[in-house]
Amino acid sequence: MAFNQESHTLSGEDLRFVSAYVLERSGIVLGESKRYLVESRVSALARALNISSPAALIKRVRAGETALGKQLIDQMTTNETFFFRDVHPFEALREHVLPKVMDARRREKSIRVWSGACSTGQEAYSIALVMLEHFPELADWDVLIEGSDISAKVVAKANNGVYSQLEVERGLPPHMLADYFVEQPPMWRVSGKVRKLVRFETMNLLGQWPLRCKFDIIFLRYVLIYLDDNGKRRVLRQIENLLPPHGYLFLGSSESPMNLTDAFVPVLFGKAVCYQLRSGNTGT
Repeated sequence: MAFNQESHTLSGEDLRFVSAYVLERSGIVLGESKRYLVESRVSALARALNISSPAALIKRVRAGETALGKQLIDQMTTNETFFFRDVHPFEALREHVLPKVMDARRREKSIRVWSGACSTGQEAYSIALVMLEHFPELADWDVLIEGSDISAKVVAKANNGVYSQLEVERGLPPHMLADYFVEQPPMWRVSGKVRKLVRFETMNLLGQWPLRCKFDIIFLRYVLIYLDDNGKRRVLRQIENLLPPHGYLFLGSSESPMNLTDAFVPVLFGKAVCYQLRSGNTGT
């Protein structure tokens, strides 16, 4: 079926439907200011699936095609990421947070880290690289870095651990590429010693959380900015239950829980801000 290039714009009714549909199922807010983004991504999905127009795609989602609806939500999620994004949180992780967590967990010799909304996995693998590069004493510890994302497509790529030359050049130091990746021209595969520390699964932050333990360190960066206030509070309440008193939460540089809940206090390490539970807030 030929794609109708002339009908790529959405009616106001269809735009409102997509916005409500995505908000209800993912918490992502897509207002009128995001019209161009919504139209371009719905148009790209319709073209990829050989559906005649964005309007025809939306009509099928309205009719109850659940699998197509999931693909629509996938298409609307923002998956911008790269290795060691922003740098400063990883400096804080190396110089302050991991040493403090290791002191707190030295008896158990166990560390759990969660990279929420992990996209294609670079953040989770960056955390693993910090551990391997700077903390050889963790070799006999029980370490798990768990990544999750609402998009099954990006989780599959994260699990595969294969990246293009452009992707490994974005933020990854050359010596780490040489030491922790295997070249498979024209791609690079994360080595086994890195992959064994990390696992990924699909997870909707506004749905049921399959996470089964508390996490010493949580990275949930550049997620809250896409949620409305109710969604933000819901996610932060869940985090309260996952973070032990010695644990640390990293948010994006433009994000803060401070006007949403009083459960967290900021901790400044150099140019990075992270958060701990306020004394008395220990989760359930």
